[in-house]
Amino acid sequence: MFVRSFVHYVLAAVLYTHANVASAAGELIPKTDSSNLDDFISSEYLVALKGVLANIGPDGALVDGADSGIVVASPSKAEPDCLGEPKYYVNKTAFTDEWGRPQRDGPPLRATAMIAYGNCLIDNGYASVVEKNIWPIVKNDLAYVAQYWNSTGFDLWEEVNGSSFTIAVSHRALVKRSAFANKLNKTCSSCDTVAPDILCFQQSFWTGEYIDSNINLQSEMKRSGKDANSIITSIHLFDPEATCEDEIFQPCSARALANRKAIVYSFRNLYPINNGSKDTSTIAIGRYAEDVYYDGNP
Repeated sequence: MFVRSFVHYVLAAVLYTHANVASAAGELIPKTDSSNLDDFISSEYLVALKGVLANIGPDGALVDGADSGIVVASPSKAEPDCLGEPKYYVNKTAFTDEWGRPQRDGPPLRATAMIAYGNCLIDNGYASVVEKNIWPIVKNDLAYVAQYWNSTGFDLWEEVNGSSFTIAVSHRALVKRSAFANKLNKTCSSCDTVAPDILCFQQSFWTGEYIDSNINLQSEMKRSGKDANSIITSIHLFDPEATCEDEIFQPCSARALANRKAIVYSFRNLYPINNGSKDTSTIAIGRYAEDVYYDGNP
């Protein structure tokens, strides 16, 4: 078994489904049958929570042998042996074999998650705990962001090296850290100086019609840039207190909506299952139209 970094598991958890949990856990989590969306959301909360906890050691039902606190991306040991090979083994030793590294989105995603947790602790009177345990992690992660945001790295699919639209999560993390630092009477000069530079660079991914998810590629792979990773990134940027201005690519922005349409239409005539579907119908989409991994798109 392998374990991914915390932030990669957060991404996986967002996409966790009842079917995946039931398949992995057998009868650990009973299936539910509900045609009512509200009922499904209510019941799915516990299903997803149990599924996530089952993959955390020790005592997680699916990860026997994992050290305490280790989050396992997949409990599979064969067929396949965790296809998305991660950076750490369950005994906390680093995976040092050949792999698509570095992946720059890890530190800002973890920092954003830790900031949200830290704010909750502060609001409930645990500021001293945050200052001792949360702040050092956030500070270190975003020091990395400030130093390397303008360097290339691998995309979230771990396939191409270049500049990825997922850099947008770095901008959000720096903005969040600035406010977080103020709560703790700390300073973050790099947050205020680097964040505007990243926001400016984000505009480079907009083609005028859609988001080109990967630019400055250091490979021979030819892609249109219409990639579901830009939709995932936009979701991670969601802030109910933010505006829908184009430059920050909130899900409600005109750019994000146009990009989603472009990606959906890139799959409309690609999958046989979509044949005959109306323009207003929901259709199946994949990662990106040029995908060849495991024989690519059907």
